[in-house]
Amino acid sequence: MKKKLQKQMDSMMEMTMDAITNNKKLMPALNELFKYAPKDISSIIASRPKAVVKKKETPAANKPYIAKSLDGLTKGVPTTQGGLSYGEGDRVHHIKYGDGTVLKIEKDVRDYKITVVFDEAGQKIMYAAFAKLQKIL
Repeated sequence: MKKKLQKQMDSMMEMTMDAITNNKKLMPALNELFKYAPKDISSIIASRPKAVVKKKETPAANKPYIAKSLDGLTKGVPTTQGGLSYGEGDRVHHIKYGDGTVLKIEKDVRDYKITVVFDEAGQKIMYAAFAKLQKIL
């Protein structure tokens, strides 16, 4: 079926091309039209304007309050400057996991890695800057 359709399409195309080339009035108009057509596609591509992407930046007046002043934020700040208020064996409180006992404190490159065994949640390893553990007196 496809071959039959392809054969019919080819014969129709051939008849159309014959009609165009044998037409005395149409042929000069086509020649004139194609005289101005570019021979190479690269000239068309080179002449297209390039898209310019500008970085979007929010003006200071439209920024949220938190972005204007980050001085009060301490979450994630390494605690190596002042040391820890608790040590190994101390009881501490975590806002999510509750009360627990500090099992091990390791000095890491930027912060302290704390291992705590919580009463309800089990053993967890966390960084002191993010854990925000408070010593229970």
